[in-house]
Parts: sequence; C-alpha cells; structure tokens
Amino acid sequence: MIVECLVTTLAESGELNVAPMGPRFGDDFDWQAPIGGTFHLCPFEPSRTLDNLRMVRTGVLNFTDNVLLLAQMALKADHVQWPVSRAAEKIVGRCLMEAGRCWEFEVVSLTANGPRWQCNCQVVHTVEQRPLMVFNRAMHAVIEATILATRIGILPSEQIRDQIAALARLVEKTAGPEQQAAWDWVCHWVERRLSSEHNRSTSASSIHGEAQP
Repeated sequence: MIVECLVTTLAESGELNVAPMGPRFGDDFDWQAPIGGTFHLCPFEPSRTLDNLRMVRTGVLNFTDNVLLLAQMALKADHVQWPVSRAAEKIVGRCLMEAGRCWEFEVVSLTANGPRWQCNCQVVHTVEQRPLMVFNRAMHAVIEATILATRIGILPSEQIRDQIAALARLVEKTAGPEQQAAWDWVCHWVERRLSSEHNRSTSASSIHGEAQP
C-alpha cells in the first residue's frame, strides 16, 4: 500500500528538507503497532531527500490532513510560509507541527534502481500530535490535481485541464472552506504554469519560424 505524506530529512549542515512522498507498506504492516515495522521510500536521484537519507540515514514521515500544505510542498511554491517544525525525539530529524502523526525512522539499507533508489526504512518512534481529520472526496481531488500539476510539460495541456474539470465536481459537492481554498490555490497554480508553458512554446515556434529560409 502507498500512502501520501510529507517526508522531512536533514542535511549534515542541519538544513531541513520537506518533500511529499508515497512510502510503500507491505500487506503485513501492523498499523496499530508500527514501531519496528518497515517500509520503502523511492526517492529520485538527484534529490535532496536522497542525499540526506544517504548521509544522515534518518527522517520523519509526517501524516497530515492539510492538503494545501501537501500541494505547496509538492509544487515547490514560492512565497508560501515554510512549515513549522520541532526536533524529533529519537532520531536526528524534524517533526512538522502541522502533522497529526509523526513516525521517526532509520534507513536500514539503500539500493540504486535506475533513476530511483529503494530505501528500506524502519519505524523507531511514533508521536501522535493531534487527531487527523477523515479525508473526504474534495481532499482527494486536491491531491490528484496536485499530481496532475507535476505532469505539466509531460501530459498535453488539454488532458490536464479536462481531468481537473472532472475533479472539480467532487470539490463542488464535498469541500469545506479549507478544501475549497486548497483547490483554488492549486487551480490558480496550474493555470499560471500552463499559460507560461504555452507562451514559451509559442515564442519558440516564432523564433524557429523566423530562422527558416
């Protein structure tokens, strides 16, 4: 099973990195007693997360119901407030204050696998900071729209717009104020980026056309 969370890691300098990732859990993972349980992370090379895991070999899985924060971290948004964190209790790392649940982990082994690495990790400590809200369909829609946003430049623009339009119906039916705000933020980000990609493509076509004999 793959779940969505924010992985925090520290560089040797102590600099914090926050990255949305989907840790993979086996079918036999004990969610009621996770300490000692193992999971896999598959960071890309190069990435700060991979560098930190290779050097420091510890991190924190931060489970949150704040889909706006997930979107902003995934899209590396400028001019957003960096999440507040505190020191982890059992490892070298940071726990996000916005997370409801934090699982501190150690890296057991790392294996290169093409552009992605497989990091085998073990949970060594858990902290329950607050109850997590039950996810509704609007929250899932925000996450799916965020994933689509990361595909800009890979998928056709109209395909992205069509899929976001389909997700919008879920938001209209089920969103509360926080989910609506997160949805609006992601949609605005997508439209700005799609417009930028269109302008860049148009400019490149014009330059290429002028170069023809």
